[in-house]
Amino acid sequence: MTRHRAALARGLAGLAAALTCGLLAAVGPVRAQDFRPVEGSVQTWSHDSGLDSYALATGPFEAGTLPRERVEGQTLRRIWRREGGDGSTLSALQYARHEARVLGYEILFECDTENCGGFDFRFALDVESPPRFESDISDFRYLSAKRPFAGGTSYLEVVISRSPRGIYTQATEIRPQAVQTLPLADTAPAEVETPTLDQQLARDGFAVLEGLAFIAGEALRFDDPEDRLGAVAAWLEANPDARLLLVGHSDNQGGLEQNIALSRARAEAVRRALIEDHGIDGARLDAQGAGFLSPVASNATDAGRARNRRVEIVVR
Repeated sequence: MTRHRAALARGLAGLAAALTCGLLAAVGPVRAQDFRPVEGSVQTWSHDSGLDSYALATGPFEAGTLPRERVEGQTLRRIWRREGGDGSTLSALQYARHEARVLGYEILFECDTENCGGFDFRFALDVESPPRFESDISDFRYLSAKRPFAGGTSYLEVVISRSPRGIYTQATEIRPQAVQTLPLADTAPAEVETPTLDQQLARDGFAVLEGLAFIAGEALRFDDPEDRLGAVAAWLEANPDARLLLVGHSDNQGGLEQNIALSRARAEAVRRALIEDHGIDGARLDAQGAGFLSPVASNATDAGRARNRRVEIVVR
């Protein structure tokens, strides 16, 4: 009787294995977009840019150069946030490395802050701006990988960093896709319209107050020739239950603490102008400063530093 039960168990195990193999064969290889970050992360943003080219970092930033491999394909980017103070960027990278290998990826390059090349490496990457991807310039991790996929090669880039709000993971996947030859248009391409403030806030949940000009090292004086604050006030009047967080930013001239204080003072100056000049209830506005930790342009030029001296608004 015992032998019969053992034989039956072996038979059932064999049947289960056969069914599993059959199902795996039917499903085929795991899709590249099935990459997932460290457990507990919640996806907060995604964008499929279609057929595109992408510069994948394959080594550290050294001697003024970042080695890259230019790849082409269907490009999908997603961002996740894992809330809470527990965990680290290292554990998140270890999880990402394991996940990539499970999906059949070969690791091309990985590094941490200093081994990557510090600020120069981080700034050279194509990373979404806050609040989509919030980062600490002194604590980030990077991984690039590739794998055979659908008759070509699929590429993966993972950038991990943290902020007081949690661990952020940005994954960009480039999958092979046949290039279609499109007929030439008979007419000139249409002009791309700049989105309005309403459209930006509805689409992204935040907007840079373009046009506000801050003098280097100063916070109290700024120019608003395009009346951007008037547009903000109009949006707040049209959305009476909404609150905004004003986030000030700076260039990299001076120390971190000094620039965090300066950038917060800039956000406070904008908040005060909205209250005093536009009649907005101060309880609907908060102000914070990020210093030079989230640049949108190179600090090596006057024009880049001017762009980095800015204030952003975030819908709360």
